[in-house]
Amino acid sequence: MQQPQLPPDVDTDALDAGIELIGRAGAKAFEIGYVNENVPVEEAGWYAHAQWGGHRIMADNRAGPVEAVEALARKVLNGSLCTHCGKPISLSGNREGICRWTRRGDSWVRGCVKEFAEHDRSQKRVRATLAREGAIPVDPALLGRPFTAKDRK
Repeated sequence: MQQPQLPPDVDTDALDAGIELIGRAGAKAFEIGYVNENVPVEEAGWYAHAQWGGHRIMADNRAGPVEAVEALARKVLNGSLCTHCGKPISLSGNREGICRWTRRGDSWVRGCVKEFAEHDRSQKRVRATLAREGAIPVDPALLGRPFTAKDRK
């Protein structure tokens, strides 16, 4: 069985931002994979899904893993409520009464970041703690297969 190979110019920032956002949203399970084998990466039928308790959100039939994760992140964000300002999240426009989120590099940034800056300091502490505890950064080699304890090494 030959797995689709990721193109060398894969946007790892978009991939990392989407995965981080899904984790920040409290997903209990997350998977990236593909349906079709022995085909070029853009024909593999990539999907990403995340689960919160008994509820699952999925983005499927995408051209690549980045597109699948980005689509899933957008589904999770759009229309949700910002936990900081309490406003509905929007990914476009600058209307009153919304919190506009944008992706900047390897992270999604909320529109109310200036009003509620204390969260950013706590995120840095969380990341530092995870690094000390041996949390694993996302490795494109892990795409399309379940994560196991062996991957920690």
